[in-house]
Amino acid sequence: MVVHRTNWAVVIVVSLIVGLIGGLGGAYWFQQYGGARPGGSLPPVVPSPSPVPTQSAQHDQSQIVKTVAKVSPAVVTITATSRVQTAGPFGMPFPGGEERKSLGSGFFFDYNDKQYILTNTHVIAGAQELTVRMTDGTEFRARKLGASPADLAVIEPIDGPAHPPTLPLGNSDTIPVGAWVIAVGSPFGIDNTVTVGVVSRKGPTPIPESQSRYMIQTDAAINSGNSGGPLIDLAGNVIGVNEMILSPTGTNLGIGLAIPVNDAKELMYFLINRGPWIGISTVPNHPGLAKAAGLSTSEGLIIVGVVPQSPAARAGVQRGDVILRVDALVIKEPEDLSKAILIHKIGDRISLVVQRDKEKKTFTVEAGRVPEGLF
Repeated sequence: MVVHRTNWAVVIVVSLIVGLIGGLGGAYWFQQYGGARPGGSLPPVVPSPSPVPTQSAQHDQSQIVKTVAKVSPAVVTITATSRVQTAGPFGMPFPGGEERKSLGSGFFFDYNDKQYILTNTHVIAGAQELTVRMTDGTEFRARKLGASPADLAVIEPIDGPAHPPTLPLGNSDTIPVGAWVIAVGSPFGIDNTVTVGVVSRKGPTPIPESQSRYMIQTDAAINSGNSGGPLIDLAGNVIGVNEMILSPTGTNLGIGLAIPVNDAKELMYFLINRGPWIGISTVPNHPGLAKAAGLSTSEGLIIVGVVPQSPAARAGVQRGDVILRVDALVIKEPEDLSKAILIHKIGDRISLVVQRDKEKKTFTVEAGRVPEGLF
């Protein structure tokens, strides 16, 4: 029997200092840390994007007007209602708690001939009720299908229209800096508000109180309530999901940030289908951590948790194993693991090469679904 001599208290403490907590299943806990975003081919989510207009059309005001008219019906306002217990006289809580509402934006997309709404996780966080309002005044309830720490969430209409308009997802990799873009949403709860600007920058962006992430920066005005709404090219394709602004005043100063739509594509399949999932949590390895934990390698990702009865557990993967490769992909960062898992479908067989003490082992894991209750 191989005896592990790993000091797990040291692993956890050092990993927290490093501050790079890996992702559950490599797919659900998807985070971005800068550098090039992961790619990979996934099941198609929406029809092919519309062709981008010619250069002359991009400077034509009428093209913006036409695009806005085409995309606006698919953009929605989301009201998230939560109830918070508040203390009344003598410290006793008021019955039922205090009702609080927050507003955000979202948009319809099509997946397998069914319509869903994409938004930001922070728009719906903690909500007990979700109400969606379309530009024509139609209102309906919705429920959360899945939400990611990458600040992307998918919600499903409960009693909405049978065939709502949807937006095609474009290619955020090919949209150039300087290209005209349109932001549509509900800033401060004002429905169907349109702002126009350009792509100011693309790349790793320092986020306050967070890790640097790959973002699309735009000077199209984005304010509170725009979160979750689409950033659109002049052909009407979504190229980003508006998330936040960088501003000392809390209002727009021309630095709006959007999550690239190609990142959203990678998560949509997972959020809708609750997989592919293998059931591990990891932290990045490095020489100092490897030495402190008594590991035989400083490469890869250290597995610090394996969910009981998960695909990884059934395959024989253990806490303390160090993931070196998934299929043909060498694993160096958490986003590498996310990429390697997300390109699969549920039921696919995934090869994991791990270092266990001084021996390399290969495990075949069948991608599954996240059990109810884990998210």
